[in-house]
Amino acid sequence: MLARGTVTNSRLGSVIFTDPNMETPYTKVGRIEHFYSKASVAVVELSSPLKQGDKIVIRGTTTNIEQTVDSMEMEHNQVSLAQTGQRIGLKVAGRVRENDVVYKVAQG
Repeated sequence: MLARGTVTNSRLGSVIFTDPNMETPYTKVGRIEHFYSKASVAVVELSSPLKQGDKIVIRGTTTNIEQTVDSMEMEHNQVSLAQTGQRIGLKVAGRVRENDVVYKVAQG
């Protein structure tokens, strides 16, 4: 089931989310698999590439976080770019939950 305001682009095989309160479209880049509350780090399975400096939003039933990607790790090593299918540790600006969706804000 897709969130309200979610549009699927089957030609590209991606999900584009448009917030009715904002004009900026979002592209789904991953899903939260786990959250470590003490470190404020989420494990994210990527469905699209993500790099440091990207602006993201994390949305879920009770989650609404907007932030810039400042710190990503794979296998306890800092990375500046992660590819589709990889799992990363992402420093997050608040509490997230399993199955929350990570969207990249389109740069316009």
